[in-house]
Order: sequence, then structure tokens, then C-alpha cells
Amino acid sequence: MIYLNRIVQLSFVSLIINIGAVMYINMDMKYRDRNEIIAQILESANGDRVRLTKIMYDVYLSHGLTKEYVGLLIEKGLMEYLDGERAFKTTDKGMNFLRIHHKVQELTLLTTKS
Repeated sequence: MIYLNRIVQLSFVSLIINIGAVMYINMDMKYRDRNEIIAQILESANGDRVRLTKIMYDVYLSHGLTKEYVGLLIEKGLMEYLDGERAFKTTDKGMNFLRIHHKVQELTLLTTKS
């Protein structure tokens, strides 16, 4: 049985090497609620003009989910789309959301430590 497991592991490693894939697994990932995902998207576009792909990679979301969330954020005025640059930017209202979100996170940490 140990021998078979070793073969499977080696086959998987060789498959990764053969296709030239670079894998990164974040072991600290946890289930995130909607507000956490929104805050991460707003932080990704904070200050800079970023494209959808960068947001996807920063927040670890699929293309479809990223489009849904970004559409919602634009609709609510937390983010804006810069048409000529094909980029997104966090608005002042989005920055305010981030400030409030961070304060709530701090309070949550204080109450769970007590």
C-alpha cells in the first residue's frame, strides 16, 4: 500500500513538472463571508487602477464570481470602471466601507480574545 501511494505521489509530481504548472496553495485560506470578499476586492483596487485579472488573482475568485462582485460594487458606488483604461478603482465610498470593515474586524478580534 505504501508503495502504491508513493507511485501516485510521484506520478502527480511528474504530471505537474511535465505540464510546467506552478502551483501555489494557500493553507491559511478559510471560508469568507460576503463582506470579507468585498473588502478584499476593494483593497485590491485601492488607490491603483487595476484590471479584472489582477483582482481575480489577488482575491482568489473565479472569473464569473469576480465579475458578479465587481458589478455589484459598481452598482452600489463602491467601485468605478475607468472605460478608457479598462480598469477599476475604489471610490471614496468604497474607502469608507474599508475603514468601517477594518474597525469591525478589530472589534471582533477584541471580543473573541476576552
